[in-house]
Amino acid sequence: MRSLYVLSGMMLLMFGSMLSAQEVSHASLETIVFQKVNAVRQQQGLPVLKYNDDLAALALAHTKEMAAKGKLNHDGFSGRFSAARERIQGLSALGENVAMNFPQDDVVSDTVKNWMASPIHRANILRSNTLTGVGVWRADNGDYYFTQLFGH
Repeated sequence: MRSLYVLSGMMLLMFGSMLSAQEVSHASLETIVFQKVNAVRQQQGLPVLKYNDDLAALALAHTKEMAAKGKLNHDGFSGRFSAARERIQGLSALGENVAMNFPQDDVVSDTVKNWMASPIHRANILRSNTLTGVGVWRADNGDYYFTQLFGH
């Protein structure tokens, strides 16, 4: 089995419901990520994050760009932050987590497990954010790319 790659300083989360990535749509995987991140936060006594469609659109656009290039990156983050601040009144901070994972039996669980094992990525999930948006995309070669934006 191939392993998960994460870009230091950012993170995305996905715990598993034993769903094969091939069996669900991108939107379904995004929903599972959102649910699993909130489950982790609740286990830590933190409030759940509210899903934000503007953050999700920005996350998905970045995810598609990474998949097209075939590499993880935070290129254009300042532009995403500016766009988010224009769209979301009162937004004062934005964090971004990205990851890439290979197709496997439970891509969601594997991704979340590895992110939670990374101190930097774990911290991003557990910060005092209030909003989130998730983008998941499968590249032409079958690899899955993820972006999760966190804001408050």
